[in-house]
Amino acid sequence: MNLQILKEPDKETLESIEAYFDKLHFPNFFHSIPHFHSAKGNPSTKPEYVISYDESGMINGLLLLVTHHEKGFILRHFTRRAVVYGEPIADSSSVQKQLIDFLIQHVKSRHLFLQFRINCDSHPVLDEYEGVFNRQDYLNVFIRNNGPDTAWHTLSRSKRWQLRKNLESNVQIVETKEESDLNQWYKILQYLYHYKVQKPVPPLKFFRALLDNEGGMNSAKLLVVKYQQRVIAGMLLPVSGKKAVHEWYICGADEQYKPQNIYPSVMATWAGIDYMVQNNFEYFDFMGAGRPDVPYGVREFKKRFGGDLVDVVRYTHFPPNIFAGLFRKLNWL
Repeated sequence: MNLQILKEPDKETLESIEAYFDKLHFPNFFHSIPHFHSAKGNPSTKPEYVISYDESGMINGLLLLVTHHEKGFILRHFTRRAVVYGEPIADSSSVQKQLIDFLIQHVKSRHLFLQFRINCDSHPVLDEYEGVFNRQDYLNVFIRNNGPDTAWHTLSRSKRWQLRKNLESNVQIVETKEESDLNQWYKILQYLYHYKVQKPVPPLKFFRALLDNEGGMNSAKLLVVKYQQRVIAGMLLPVSGKKAVHEWYICGADEQYKPQNIYPSVMATWAGIDYMVQNNFEYFDFMGAGRPDVPYGVREFKKRFGGDLVDVVRYTHFPPNIFAGLFRKLNWL
């Protein structure tokens, strides 16, 4: 078996990756070529493909490793965090293990930690790495596609009332790639992350790269909510084949429009759920609901849309270097 780590995969390799995705039951968007290109467009992230080849030279497993770091020449070398969104994709559990073992060696002296952020409820291979990975409970909410009537009736009464008020005010959902829509949505997102989330938001070109690189089994949609021809909310909606859609980077001008009985973020969330139903995906993935031992208002918001609260777990490995040891000791994760 041949394992390679690629920072700049050539055209032939990218075509091979796409062909491999075409035959998967769950072609996870977060290992996809569009996600690779968008991560390259963010100065705070560096993507690398780790690919396994069988004896005939065909791909039999892969994962996309995204290294996050702070800005600045010096800081980037001391703040590198290796993140994999989802489990390794592979033809067998043995190939998955070889990809994981390879990553553990790769990050040995270079990163603060290696973390698998799971967005499904099945991860048997990682459970075998007791003592190597810290297993931390982490919640997520999944809404299964049981048809449009079920999706509506599983909403809480308050959410149905808020959606009705939105519709009475002629609030609309639009799938778009228009530059003006993207710019308006991005300004709302910047405000949210600066004043509420208090975390950096990727640059605009990160999102433009996602929208421009759709194709194959995976893509990312931008669903915006409009009122009087202005964008007041929206969601980036990555798509994994025909399996799942994922809520990623959602925002809304809620404080501005609530006095008018308009609820932008509620409408944006419903836009993703409705997209799942109308396009026959299996489930809608809320992409995280926080740690169960920590109160989290966003979790309560997501639960009101129905769905199942699931412990998807995060797995974190701290390599044996002084910076990772300090990071772990101070519990900064």
